[in-house]
Amino acid sequence: MKLDKHIVYIVKGVAVLILAWIFWGVFQNSNLVTSVTISLNDYSIEHRDNTFGDLGKADEAPDYRLMYLSKKGWIELGSYANTWIGNGLEFKPDRRIRLKDIRELQLVDADTGRDEILEHFPFEGKLHIGRNYTITAATKVDLKSGLKELF
Repeated sequence: MKLDKHIVYIVKGVAVLILAWIFWGVFQNSNLVTSVTISLNDYSIEHRDNTFGDLGKADEAPDYRLMYLSKKGWIELGSYANTWIGNGLEFKPDRRIRLKDIRELQLVDADTGRDEILEHFPFEGKLHIGRNYTITAATKVDLKSGLKELF
């Protein structure tokens, strides 16, 4: 009789642990990145492409490329050619990216010949303030995606 009571408590405890594990897994996998915005910090000077006198003045604005590091390596999130930041540049992913899959971010000036890393961010949340640039990630919760990733 006493043994039966203990077995019931153990079964209930295991059931609660399994439900907690499922909830945590769904929560961890359901936070998707909808956009990443790059802005210039106060008192920072925006990067310019090299020009020779008046030659290349039209292409003086940087060619921004945003890259993120995942388990699969460096992946391009988006790019803007010959564009000034102004009030910010918004990069929208063309595929589902879970917030937890982004390990690092790099803002690159993608010039012909060689790319120049403008800012490198370890990714630990939604807001990152670097030397010259600030990166803000917007996310949404998608429980369907979380369930799909879990099972």
